[in-house]
Amino acid sequence: MNFTQNSSFNFSNLEFYIGITIDNKNHLIKNSSMALSFAKKKNIKSMVFSKKLIKNVKDDEKNRKKEFEIKKAVLKGQVIPFYQKIIDNNTLEVFKYEALGRIKFKDKILNPDIFMPAVKNLKLEDKFTREILKKVFSDVYEIKKIQAASINININDITNKNTIELIRTLLKIYGGENITFEIIETIGVEDYSILLDFTSMIKEYNSSISIDDFGSGYSNFIYLTEIKTDYIKIDGNIIKKILNDSTSYLVVKSIVNF
Repeated sequence: MNFTQNSSFNFSNLEFYIGITIDNKNHLIKNSSMALSFAKKKNIKSMVFSKKLIKNVKDDEKNRKKEFEIKKAVLKGQVIPFYQKIIDNNTLEVFKYEALGRIKFKDKILNPDIFMPAVKNLKLEDKFTREILKKVFSDVYEIKKIQAASINININDITNKNTIELIRTLLKIYGGENITFEIIETIGVEDYSILLDFTSMIKEYNSSISIDDFGSGYSNFIYLTEIKTDYIKIDGNIIKKILNDSTSYLVVKSIVNF
């Protein structure tokens, strides 16, 4: 029960309100502990028990449960590739597929916008990538579910010893003529020798290399001169404007001519 009369006073230009609450002492301890625990977890200097805090704690608990379930799914290998058709503009035939990683969760398929924040937060990106690699190679060479595939990898994958060793092993077992490695998220790449070493390694097994979203962000022509890419995917934001925007048209034309 709260008393309706509250008093306030000022100290060091701050206004303080004082009220009195009569409640079961166990509730007071529990609520105080909840506020203290949440403040420590979020590195907050002060926290007041309130309806907002209860909501934050419930949301935090819900997120932790979701992260736990996603972690369990990744560690159990419940990572599956979905395949998006890549069609030849000349023949209109499918000549390969792009592998898109998904997680199977309680008979549901989770999209990246749901699970990737948790995967990154739990430092499971490497494990996730390796599961996709194994399943795509199996689908192409063992099950023969598809004839050829493009697999997305980033600079962290290329610098991860376990991931590189797995790629090397898979290429030794199956070969690589039906696999394209598509490099994404190359932000901040300064040492191109890392990409060159990776490219040289996969080329030994006749794999192809592709650059994703070329023309956006940090991608530049050094990829084409140094890495000797087989394919580039020009950023869709540029492509969709080429009919109405002369600058976008010239950018695409210069890339194609180069």
